[in-house]
Amino acid sequence: METLKQAASAQRLDAVAQNVAVLLAFLLPILFLPTSWVPFAYWKVALLALASFIPLTLWTIARFKEKALMYPNSYVFWSALLLPLAYFVSALLSGGMANGMVGTGYENDTLMFIVILVALFATTTLMFTSIASVARMLLAISSSFAVLAFLQVVRLIFGAENILPSIFSSNPTVTLLGSWNDLAVFSGLIVIISLVAIMYAPRTRIMQVLTYVNLAMATFLLIVVNLK
Repeated sequence: METLKQAASAQRLDAVAQNVAVLLAFLLPILFLPTSWVPFAYWKVALLALASFIPLTLWTIARFKEKALMYPNSYVFWSALLLPLAYFVSALLSGGMANGMVGTGYENDTLMFIVILVALFATTTLMFTSIASVARMLLAISSSFAVLAFLQVVRLIFGAENILPSIFSSNPTVTLLGSWNDLAVFSGLIVIISLVAIMYAPRTRIMQVLTYVNLAMATFLLIVVNLK
């Protein structure tokens, strides 16, 4: 009986961890604080860290309750776990250990940022092991892009100075995601996801509309970014 309770508790924690990860995946590209007190890049890195460590912590607690540890038998997985060690050694030998470890808090070539990315990689690898769970995550990412891209396309067409200039400034290259290059990378990812969804996703009306609208907006943004 005790074993069954522990297994049920572990399953609940797994479900919560997945839901948190999916929710944060949806919020990460579009959520922001309209204040100058917290720099934009700091806020995005902090949200990325939450998306990495909260689900991973819940998953770890679930494994302790279950008294079982499951992990992928993959060289890619274990090789990724060695990346923080390599960055740690590099920071020690660089002569500027503080900059190599943390930097100013949001650079993408520091030990702290690599630890966050590896934790995110571990989270997705360990938790999203079924087709249904992967589909939920991709749907969250696609839905988030739909919101982001719609706002960006509207600002480009009608003028950034006319659409929420007090929040985003009158610069049309300012996005909720981050830099103009980040928007291009995200758009390219959505093009790939949309093409895969067209071939393999269930052909429901909502999914078809979301997929084709996202594909059109992502393609348009890729063209605009390259023209800029």
